[in-house]
Amino acid sequence: MALREATGSSAVLFGDEDEGKVLEGYYTGAKPITTKFGERSIHALTTRDRKTIEAWGSAQLDRKLAEVPPHAFTRIEFLGKQSRGSNGQSMKVFRVLFDEDDVALEQQEIPV
Repeated sequence: MALREATGSSAVLFGDEDEGKVLEGYYTGAKPITTKFGERSIHALTTRDRKTIEAWGSAQLDRKLAEVPPHAFTRIEFLGKQSRGSNGQSMKVFRVLFDEDDVALEQQEIPV
């Protein structure tokens, strides 16, 4: 039996100071996480140098990434927060771009 260490998640959480932040890689999907605030998603990308990047989802990011084909090269841009009306709440705004012609089906197919 071999033991290995559980590392938890080092997922990116987009905050006010991250406006303009860009993540790029091959979208490998989302996993549901139960938090004290309810169900959330952590989305995963594999970069061209084969590193995994994870990012916490939000309502808008979850909806946009649902349109991305599996393993398509994807760019996530955090545009900042936008006020949603008179109640003072704000929402995180993202731009999601993907290239459906640049798809890596397996880890070894990711171009370097």
